[in-house]
Amino acid sequence: MTAYINFFPLGNADTLRLDLADGRKVLVDYAAIRNEDDDEDKRCDLPVEFRGDLKKVGHNFFDTLCIPHIDSDHCKGFGEFFRLKHAAKYQDDERILSNHIK
Repeated sequence: MTAYINFFPLGNADTLRLDLADGRKVLVDYAAIRNEDDDEDKRCDLPVEFRGDLKKVGHNFFDTLCIPHIDSDHCKGFGEFFRLKHAAKYQDDERILSNHIK
């Protein structure tokens, strides 16, 4: 298997996903900043993209997440998308897992 780098256009900051040769997926940044009410907004719908992508490969998780700092262009929507272990309200079955989120 070949390794890939996938870029997701978000305007001033991009999210990228590394698909490693051994099948692991590493996500760098997560900023769901697309304005759904603006038909001219060319930024991708990150939650839709990731859910579809993970479903294609039979995953419901990312192996590793890297969020360099907590400015909104690096983590907006993170709490709505990922399953987080620290509180029950972040643990429903619709949320995406990561092996390294505590």
